[in-house]
Amino acid sequence: MDRKEYYKEYDKQRRNNVQRKEWMKNYRESPAGRKAYRVSDWKRRGLVGDYDFIYDLFLKTDKCDVCSCDVIYSKKSCSNRKCMDHDHKTGEFRNILCHTCNTKRR
Repeated sequence: MDRKEYYKEYDKQRRNNVQRKEWMKNYRESPAGRKAYRVSDWKRRGLVGDYDFIYDLFLKTDKCDVCSCDVIYSKKSCSNRKCMDHDHKTGEFRNILCHTCNTKRR
């Protein structure tokens, strides 16, 4: 392969990578992408169960099951952030709590 062909192939691959990154960014921000990321994170942390049911419950829940405070979905750490509570030994889902109640309950 001569130099001209090499750079032509290199540019083609670089354009494909840019397009793929743009597609992934758009996918991550879509409802399906957010669900896939969330469920993948739960699996990585050891949660087992019906992920579709748990995800729907996660979206619909707006109160902590222990202290009844309003919970929010936030990427930043805050006291009323929505958290998934599960048994760390069996991996079974228990309920959805605020960050404060989740850290107190082990």
